[in-house]
Amino acid sequence: MAAPALTMDDVKRGAAASLPWIMGCAVIGLLAALVYSHFAPKAWTSSAQVIVGGYAVPSDLGLQDTGTVFGPLGIEPPIEVQARLAAGMPVAEIAASDSRLQAEDSENFSDGVLVEPLGENVLTFQASGADADQARRRTDALVDAYATYRTERARAALATRSQALAKQAEAVKVAMATTERQLAGATGKRAEALTQQLTDLSRQAQEVQTEAIGVQAFADSFTGGMTVTHPAHSNSVVVSPERSRILVFGLIAGGLVGLAVGLMRMVSGPRTRRAQQRGHAGSAGERVLHSGPQRPAPTRSDFSPTSGPTNGPADSRARR
Repeated sequence: MAAPALTMDDVKRGAAASLPWIMGCAVIGLLAALVYSHFAPKAWTSSAQVIVGGYAVPSDLGLQDTGTVFGPLGIEPPIEVQARLAAGMPVAEIAASDSRLQAEDSENFSDGVLVEPLGENVLTFQASGADADQARRRTDALVDAYATYRTERARAALATRSQALAKQAEAVKVAMATTERQLAGATGKRAEALTQQLTDLSRQAQEVQTEAIGVQAFADSFTGGMTVTHPAHSNSVVVSPERSRILVFGLIAGGLVGLAVGLMRMVSGPRTRRAQQRGHAGSAGERVLHSGPQRPAPTRSDFSPTSGPTNGPADSRARR
């Protein structure tokens, strides 16, 4: 026989019966959250702001087309792209190796690091730490690491340009040596032409040398093209754990647990009572079926030493 469906009255009574469970579990969850927020590790943050791209590329060096990971020198990518680069693992690895950091500062450096764009060319760097000083040290290391990252990439591109200039200078040098040999045995107009060619090659060699010196000077002076507008400063307020958020979470979680327990009791309660009632009814029926005349149990006198149990007094008289 199918169990009857729950009615709305059953649901209302079950919900009302669940209220103590909801309140009790909510209080337990709130207390657990309070204990956790008290003993959870504390964290501070520090932040800094920098302007990226504030540098000029000398126009006489021919570096405008020198490609880097950021694009051509002097042309910065979108600030959102730079924020992702600054918060990436390569920059974190450079920061973790900063000699100014203590051993505990370098552990899991990428955890708690945040870089956000602000405007068109401003980045906000933020790092967390177990105390205010550690957060400030980690933020300084992160800013310096991104400047180092930009510097290394730019200098790598400038080194490529320097290598190209060195090859060009070598080619001019070879051409000048060849022209000088030819000029040694030339006369007349041929000698005049070779002399003019040698003069042009000498001027070209001087231009290449000047450009190479300028590229090297720019590479030596380039420090990432970043300007720190707001140095790292530590916040005086603990940012983690957020006690209010933890308490609200514990209250809601406890209430949901209490609601689940109450609903389970609401669903299983009527079914359990019906099962118990059916069990009691079945036991009563079994007692009725087995309640007919019962044969009395044999007594000691009903047993014979030789023939086993007898059928009662009639057998005893027959033996006598």
